[in-house]
Amino acid sequence: MTETPSVGATQRTTVVVVAPRGSSVSSGVDVCTGSGPYAALKRGTVVRVVDASGALITSVPLGTGRPSGQADGCTWSAEVELPTNRGSCRAVIEGWGSSGLLSPADLYQPITIQPTG
Repeated sequence: MTETPSVGATQRTTVVVVAPRGSSVSSGVDVCTGSGPYAALKRGTVVRVVDASGALITSVPLGTGRPSGQADGCTWSAEVELPTNRGSCRAVIEGWGSSGLLSPADLYQPITIQPTG
């Protein structure tokens, strides 16, 4: 379901959602499930990456929630290839949250999506 740019170099990065301690419920050693404001996050939730004008660059599904190392914390992530010639972008989970607008220089580190509100 990923759209791949047809021209130009790409940069691989990770989109990450981290549920802080107390905001999610671990359900095993290897898998966890969100609750409260994180209940909508699950394997397959679509992350859209858009440019500064809101045009779609690509979309990817989140992976399974994993324990984050903090008690009751979870992390969901997805690998994404982004064109280096598209300028600034943002990662969005519709109706849930987004990252800030990131410059191409910021894409060498994970893109973190925060809940809205």
